[in-house]
Amino acid sequence: MSIGTTIKKLRRKRDMTQEELAQRLGITANAISQWECDRTAPDISQIPLLVHIFGVTADELLEIDASKREQEIDLLHTQINKESRVGKHKEAFLLAQSAHRKFPNEYTLMYDYASHFCYIVHDPSFSDTEKQALREECFRLMETVAKDCTEEYLRQLAVQDLCGWYRDAGRIEDA
Repeated sequence: MSIGTTIKKLRRKRDMTQEELAQRLGITANAISQWECDRTAPDISQIPLLVHIFGVTADELLEIDASKREQEIDLLHTQINKESRVGKHKEAFLLAQSAHRKFPNEYTLMYDYASHFCYIVHDPSFSDTEKQALREECFRLMETVAKDCTEEYLRQLAVQDLCGWYRDAGRIEDA
């Protein structure tokens, strides 16, 4: 459901007209109508006011379901590792790349993507230019996991991988 549909549902649930909601927000009823028809969306500064008026959390208003998100991340992680275990390394890498793009701040998927790079280094379907760009991106991601991740096991894996990567790249002082 879109935020406009959610606002419409919450407004009606409270027997509130568009005009009444608009007045409480200090905007026009036309703006509310535009939201509810999904032509526009509320300005981010309106979110706290809408949360207060409707008595919901921001997650409820924006329909963010953290458990569903975690389940999807876990499923992607499992699929990536399954592909890799059966020797489908390119598929695992591309799935990890896609998963990282969808959830760019998830350290597990960041690690999956970066760690699977080693499987495609010699894949002829990637040009040298592509491989170099991917190598740099994966170095950056692995460094981010090593530096910022609070999950100790994952951080240690990243540090271990980076030591080998740095050595192979001739960056002995970094290792």
